[in-house]
Amino acid sequence: KMESDLLKALAEAASTELPDKISELLESAEAARETKQTERATDYCSQALVLVEEYLPATTKKLILDNLDGSTDKIEQLVEAGEQAEEALNVVVMLSQLLLLRGELSMDRAQFESASKDFSEAYSISIKISDEVAAARCRRSEGMLLLIKKDIKGADTALDEAIQLCRSAGDGKEEVETVKLVTQLHEGRDSKFGHCCELFHQALESLQAEGDMDSVNSTLLLLGQFRLRKHLADTEKGAEMEFAELEMTDLDIQGAVTFFQAQLAEGLGGEMEDEVKVKLAEALTACGTVKMLLGDQPGAEEALGQARSLYTQLGDEDGELSAAGLLTDVTRIMDKVDSTSVTPIS
Repeated sequence: KMESDLLKALAEAASTELPDKISELLESAEAARETKQTERATDYCSQALVLVEEYLPATTKKLILDNLDGSTDKIEQLVEAGEQAEEALNVVVMLSQLLLLRGELSMDRAQFESASKDFSEAYSISIKISDEVAAARCRRSEGMLLLIKKDIKGADTALDEAIQLCRSAGDGKEEVETVKLVTQLHEGRDSKFGHCCELFHQALESLQAEGDMDSVNSTLLLLGQFRLRKHLADTEKGAEMEFAELEMTDLDIQGAVTFFQAQLAEGLGGEMEDEVKVKLAEALTACGTVKMLLGDQPGAEEALGQARSLYTQLGDEDGELSAAGLLTDVTRIMDKVDSTSVTPIS
């Protein structure tokens, strides 16, 4: 009965040109948001949502969602029920993407209540249509919103759910994006340092399993930078540092440096080459800083000098200044390290 009601409602659905128009508007909205044109993106989003409502009135939408329970069986049944049912399902998928996008745009404008409402609706649709990656994104965005609102506990729960969904879907890239937020959440909290490193390692495993070496090395760099900030904070506090810890950080960063140097040697040209240069310059800056903490002055100066010249090529004055600043800081930091002493491995 449910299916016949549904098919009857779909047979009365509005013109079949609407799904294509909705799809075009969704693409335009995403492209506008990419380029930070918030007003334009919001406008495309609103137009698309009006068309979704025209194509799927509330009663039809409810019929479809009531017919789904997150199992692939139910989705297959709907797809097999004919072209109109399949098209309607596509519109429901786009609806969840549009709600997530509208929520993110509201968050950009600090309209937290409407953002949270959209994230919640997008999440429940994503779960119904068995799209774990989309559901993970909804929880991640909700986590970011709670982070902005300084609700640490709520943000932690939402981000943890997002990570579980990413793992279940086998999406390492999404997982890393979520781990980045978790480390932001716990930055500077010693008690959470080990937990954050562990999350990075698990995300790295997912990326390695996917064979995405570019993301693996970008993530190694992120992990190295995260660990490095902790080492620097410890140094400034005059705390003793574990040599083994520093060596691990050095290895992570060194791995990323080697990978990006090899990529650059391939002579990619254009924008792609600049992107690799940015990553390499960041990796070399981190590498030079770790070498300082390890007491390797020549190594530190060489890496920072290379970073500085890359930033000069890129015309990135801030990067250039930060590398130059670290170069002049080498001796001060190394003196500080000497005085706090690095505990060697016995």
